[in-house]
This record gives sequence, structure tokens and C-alpha cells, in this order.
Amino acid sequence: MRDRAPFRFPGPQAILPAMTNTIAIGLAVVLAAAIAADQFAFGGVGTVWVGRAFVGLVDWIAFWH
Repeated sequence: MRDRAPFRFPGPQAILPAMTNTIAIGLAVVLAAAIAADQFAFGGVGTVWVGRAFVGLVDWIAFWH
């Protein structure tokens, strides 16, 4: 058998495009629009729920302990 180099997965830079300023601004606009829509349509209940869920996730992970 021939000696072959072991298979290596390509790094993330080979699979995903880089985060550009345009992509970052687009994501910020979408996030701001979602928060504004929640604020006007539901009084901010969804934003509070997501915040509480995130705090619960951080407590559950508790990686600093």
C-alpha cells in the first residue's frame, strides 16, 4: 500500500465566507427590525422571553464553575 497523508477536513475559512461589514450591517438591521416589530406588535414580550431563555441557558451551561 502507498503511504497517504491522513484525510483532514478543511478549515472553516474554506467552507464559510468571511464576515464582511455588509453582512454585519445587514444582520444588525434585521435584528433591530425584529426587536422593533416585537415591541410594536406584542409590547416586547418576545424580547423578554428570549432574554430569559438566554439567561436560563447560561445558568444551565455554567461553564465558569
